[in-house]
Amino acid sequence: MVIDASGDVESIHRTVYHEYTHFLLHNREFQIPAWLNEGLAETFSKIEFTRSKTRLGEIHTYNARILKQEKLIPFSRFFLISANSPEYNSESHGRTIFYAQSWALTHYLLFGESGINQKQREEILDVAITRPWLTESDFKRILDLDFNTLESRLRTYVSRGKYKTITLPRKKSATRLNIGFRRASRSETDLIYGSLLLNRREPVDAFPFLSRAHKGLPASAEAAAWRGCLDIKRG
Repeated sequence: MVIDASGDVESIHRTVYHEYTHFLLHNREFQIPAWLNEGLAETFSKIEFTRSKTRLGEIHTYNARILKQEKLIPFSRFFLISANSPEYNSESHGRTIFYAQSWALTHYLLFGESGINQKQREEILDVAITRPWLTESDFKRILDLDFNTLESRLRTYVSRGKYKTITLPRKKSATRLNIGFRRASRSETDLIYGSLLLNRREPVDAFPFLSRAHKGLPASAEAAAWRGCLDIKRG
C-alpha cells in the first residue's frame, strides 16, 4: 500500500482501513455495487482498537457534515452509479456526496436503530450483490420503504447524530501485526501512478510516468511489463 503520509495521523489510519476493506472485498471476488463498496470501506475506516476491545460503527464526522450541507442524490439515480459514472469520478459531479451518502446508507442498514431485523438486512444486501442494482420495488418488498421514505429516514438518521456502534472483545492472544514502513522512491510512485493512468485514461497520459519508472527501475520485471503494455497500447 502506498499512501501520502503528509496528512494527520487519523486521516492516514482512515485511508489504510478504507483501502484494506476494498482489498478484502476484491480479494474474494464479490460483485459489489459502487455504493456498497464505498459504503463498507467508509464504515470500516472508522474502526477503533484498544488493548481489550474493537469498536465498529463510529461516526464519520466529515461525511456527516457533508450530508447536512448537501442534497442527497435521488436513490433512483444513486443505485445506478458505477465506477464509470461521473458522480464516482468527479468532485464537480457529486463524488463527495456519493461517498458520504454511501457511508450513511450502509451504516443505516448495518447498525442503524431503524427497525430492520437481521433477516431483512441479509436479504437486502444479498439482492445488492447478486443483481446489477437495487430498485424501489426491492425496498418496498423487503423493508416496506419507498425511495422518498428511505431518503427521509436517512436524513433523520444523519441529523440526529446518534450512531449505534458495536463493541467486540479482543482475544488476549491477539498480537500486533509487524508492519514495516519505508519511503517510496520516485520511480516506484511513477510506476504505480502510471499503471493507474494506463488503465483509466489514455496511453499519452501514462507515458511520462511509465517511461521514468522503467528507466529508474532497470531490474524490475513489473516496470518492464507495464512499459510493454504501454507500447502495445501505443501501437
